[in-house]
Amino acid sequence: MFRVKICRFVNLGRLRPAFLAAIILIGLHVAAAGPARAATPAPDAPPVAPVPALAPVTPVVTPTPTSSAPVVTTTTPNAPPAVSDAKAATAPTPATPPVAAADTATTAAPASADKQAPAATSATTPVYIPYYESLNPGDLIRVRMEEDLNVGFEGLVSAAGTIPIPYLGEIYVATQSPAEAAKVISDALTKEIYQKASVTVTLVTKAPGKVYVYGAVRKPGVVQMPPIGTLSVMQLLSYVDGLTSWAAPEESYILRRTKAASPPEKIPVNLTQLMANFVPLSENDIVLQPDDVFCVPGLNGSLSFSVDSCEVIVVGEVNAPGIVFFSPGEQRTLMRAVFKSGGFNKFAKTKSVRLIRYGKNKERSEQVVNAARVVDEGFLDEDVELKPGDMMIVPQKIINF
Repeated sequence: MFRVKICRFVNLGRLRPAFLAAIILIGLHVAAAGPARAATPAPDAPPVAPVPALAPVTPVVTPTPTSSAPVVTTTTPNAPPAVSDAKAATAPTPATPPVAAADTATTAAPASADKQAPAATSATTPVYIPYYESLNPGDLIRVRMEEDLNVGFEGLVSAAGTIPIPYLGEIYVATQSPAEAAKVISDALTKEIYQKASVTVTLVTKAPGKVYVYGAVRKPGVVQMPPIGTLSVMQLLSYVDGLTSWAAPEESYILRRTKAASPPEKIPVNLTQLMANFVPLSENDIVLQPDDVFCVPGLNGSLSFSVDSCEVIVVGEVNAPGIVFFSPGEQRTLMRAVFKSGGFNKFAKTKSVRLIRYGKNKERSEQVVNAARVVDEGFLDEDVELKPGDMMIVPQKIINF
């Protein structure tokens, strides 16, 4: 019915083209207005344009572990809440950026180097420090700590080479330089008590050096060097009252240590030549250094460490039996003992001289020596060396009437 009524008042044949055109225009208008309304933002809604701000998420999701380039993150001021949630969700990922890894490697390198440093030091040969540059017993030194003035010391280095330090006790500093001693004390303080300890060690007064004299001199022992000036070989001989009559001056020598943990250097000294050309305070004289060892061998080639004489007992058919004394460094032989005892008398059986000797465990030994070949015929290579406490018995030959 509805269609009939419309058709009654409207000529559909005439209106159909116009009606269709109107419908098409309305459809086009609606289609065009739809995107425009969709693109128009609501008053309270955030803009949709900053959506490309999600692009910085891409380098965060796939970082290069070994790259040292820093990660750059771009922040859009008007980013929607959805983007902020995405950043929050991916925030733990860049917590350890490649830069941090590089910093860790750089910091670890010095630590490994520090651990290897002691090994290199222990393999290095110790350096010998001269006497006047090192700390030694008798030196007056001063120790100070900047962070705590109560930690310090001022006094002499003990005979054991130590000094007392508060909280630490005795610290060994002998043969070390002041800088080395300061480091030893500082390391001990930082290890036990303090976080930082700036320690300084000052050598106030140096103790006089010493020279040691052994061998065929009249007063062997220790000679203290003068506090000012030097000590020469000829001056040293005046301190020890000269040489003995049994000294071998051409064989003298000086033992001097120039390197740590190595044998001392042996410096030959011909005292006979030195005395012949000696001029006081001249270049010919040899200047000694602290801790030098001056040795004067005896004619027997040995060094004597005692000023006591060697005693040998001679009995029997000699002109002056009794105790025979040998000076330090003097050659102690059977022939010399015979001469010291006045020689053989006319009843001596020189081909059968008995030599009695007692060992360490009081073991008795006896040797028969043909002294006639040594004394009368001159076979000095057959002479017998004597030792302290030996006893010579010269028997009597049988007399036929």
